[in-house]
Amino acid sequence: MVYSSRYLVIKHDAKSETLYFKWRGFLNSEIIQHEGENALEAIDGINASKIYNDSSSVSGTFDDISKWIATTWFDEVFSQRHFFFAWLLPQDYETKLSAENSLPKNSFVKAFTNGREAMAWLDNCSISG
Repeated sequence: MVYSSRYLVIKHDAKSETLYFKWRGFLNSEIIQHEGENALEAIDGINASKIYNDSSSVSGTFDDISKWIATTWFDEVFSQRHFFFAWLLPQDYETKLSAENSLPKNSFVKAFTNGREAMAWLDNCSISG
């Protein structure tokens, strides 16, 4: 266990170099920013090139910090050498829209509605030399 709170649990699988984020509960902008900053601190220095971000069971909206997530937060994730990010989107429609608005425009982050497809994509991602 890398990090655990009421809203976010982070685990690490060293063999697959994958971090697993599991979000839960009702989220708003303040919670997401606070937990996002805690997550960055918790994963700093961990050898993992992939992140599986499961927000499938959360609810709430956070459009007012979507730009912060898409730029500032993801910039920090990538600066820590975590290269591939599979985002399992929320099932709740309004929350899903907020999440989609938070996606950066690059090929290293991909959104999914199916967990198996997200894991398959991550399994096929690799850093080429």
